[in-house]
Formats: sequence, structure tokens, C-alpha cells
Amino acid sequence: ETYPEMRIIDLGQNLGFARGNNAAFSRIEAKDDILVLLNNDVFVRPDWLGQLVSPFADPATGISGAKLLFLDEKHIQHAGGEVEYPLALSRHYGYQELDQGQLDASREVPYVTGASMAIRRSLADELGLFDERFSPYYYEEVDLCYRASAAGYKIIYAPLAVAIHHETYSAVSSSPQTTYAFHRNRLRLVFKYYTDEQLLNDFVPAELSRLQSAPASAAELEALRRVYLETMLEVISSADDSERSQIILAALGQWWETSLRVDPEHVPGLLLGLPVLDPLFRSLLAGWRAFSTKVLFWPVVKRQRATNALLWRVALELGKQASGPADVDSIAEQLTTLRNELRQIGQ
Repeated sequence: ETYPEMRIIDLGQNLGFARGNNAAFSRIEAKDDILVLLNNDVFVRPDWLGQLVSPFADPATGISGAKLLFLDEKHIQHAGGEVEYPLALSRHYGYQELDQGQLDASREVPYVTGASMAIRRSLADELGLFDERFSPYYYEEVDLCYRASAAGYKIIYAPLAVAIHHETYSAVSSSPQTTYAFHRNRLRLVFKYYTDEQLLNDFVPAELSRLQSAPASAAELEALRRVYLETMLEVISSADDSERSQIILAALGQWWETSLRVDPEHVPGLLLGLPVLDPLFRSLLAGWRAFSTKVLFWPVVKRQRATNALLWRVALELGKQASGPADVDSIAEQLTTLRNELRQIGQ
């Protein structure tokens, strides 16, 4: 009513950051030069918009991002960012520092946050907007900035475009849901951009070292186990026999095995907590050890893939029972069926 020139697009549900913005982009009829994204939990200061689009005077600029402050309006939340190699953990420049003008110089950065971002329309037309595989949130703007940089565009931090960001309006900070989404999309970024050599020689050792030497919280371990298992199932179900897929499977198996090396009494995991499941986990781990040492032998790999698919299916079925009292007879029956099917695969 107050702004009749505004168009409200009701999607009927919250599609998350990537899908929601993509849906809006697909409905924009006017060929405006610049697209501006602003999250529902960001409050802007005067001249925010003018400062945010000013870097586009340079035709090489493809994306610009604002300086975000915490709710006290004194400490920096985001002033551009980078993704640290090889673990792919994101880092915001100036995070939690008192804003004293130390980051008030405009400059190129690896990425800017999507909470307050401007994008050249021609870039979006050329490259598309967000990769929806990063739904519901985390790393989608990193991926867009990576693609833009690879296409020759500049990513510019605009320090005089200042806004205050209340991070927890849309999702509770550090909740199981956000922890899961963070690590899920961290893996997606790694698998999308790392070479096989980077994956095996740099990322895998660093990830295993992080799990072994600096134990995560119970919530993070549970999220990691879920991420690894779901990603393995996704790769298995893709029916992709490429060498890269086999490398990813072997690496994920290593991480999943390592993540299980915790005391189930202190860290209740995805499928832990039922002693009767011990034989199943022994079979799972033994299968992954054999698989990871035989990746280059295709006949063995194909047979192992069938074994893995069977194991994950049974594991998920048993996991559904973990929320209630264990039906020992039912589990024993399923393990007998599993043993018979494994024998058939071996033959």
C-alpha cells in the first residue's frame, strides 16, 4: 500500500536462500543493471544502497558486498571473507573486532556474504544465480563468487555500505540444523572445486587430523556422521563408476569410520547407543577398510558397492528403531538376512 511500485512474490513456503532468490530472479521482467539481495534480518544505514552499488562504476566489478555489524553496532561481523584451505572453513575478515575504521578501504576479496550483496545483472544472466544444491543455506554465495572470479569478474567489499545483521531471525545459531547444513555444504564446495589430488593429499588428511586431535562437540560429531553417511548414499545411488566417485567414497568411508571412534555413552550418534548393532558396525567398518585399499580394482569396487548399498540400507532401517526400545528378535532376523545377502554378493 505504501510502495505500490513494489512487487510481492508469495512462494507459499520458505525455500531457503538459494531457491528463494533464484525464484525471485526468474520472475524479474525488467532488465535492470544491478540485482540487490537483502536478507530479512538485516537493517541498513542511510546511503547503504548507494555505497553498495558504487563499485559497479568499474565495468569489471561483478559482485559487491556490505560491511555487516553485530546488533551492538560496534563490532564487525563481516568485512569480506575467505575460505581457508584445505578444510574449506569460512572466515569473515574482522570478525568480532571493534569497528575502528581498520577495514574501511574498499578492496577485492574472495567472497562477500549474501546477506547484503549486489550482483551485476549480466553476470547472473551469464552464470546463473545460486547453485540450489547448496540449499537451504551456507556456501551458496561463496560458490557464486568463485564462479564469478573464474569468469573474470571482481568481487568487491564496499565498507561504506553498512548494515546491522541479526543472524538468528531465520535459524537458531549453532543449532543441530545449522551445524548440519554448514558441514553438508562445506563438503559440497570441496567436491565441486577440489581436484582428486587436493582431495586425497590435502583435504582428507586435514579432516581426519581435525577429527582425531581436536574432538568436536557432541552435536557437531552427530552432524558430521549424518553428513558423511548421506553423502556416501548419494554417491552410491548416482550409479557413477568414475574414478573420482570411487575416490570420494573411499575418503568418506575413512571420515565416517573416524567419526565413530567416540564413546557412545557420551556422544549419542546417528546409529550409536544400541549394543546389539555392534556386529553391523563391525561389518560396515571392515567393508570400508577393504574398499579404500582396492579403489583401483574395478571388479572388486563394483562388488563392494553392492555390499555398501546393502549395509547402508540395513543401517538406516535399524537406525529408525533406535528411537525406541530395541526389538532384538527383529534385529537378529535382519542381521541373518544381511549375512545371507552378503554371501550371495561374495559369490
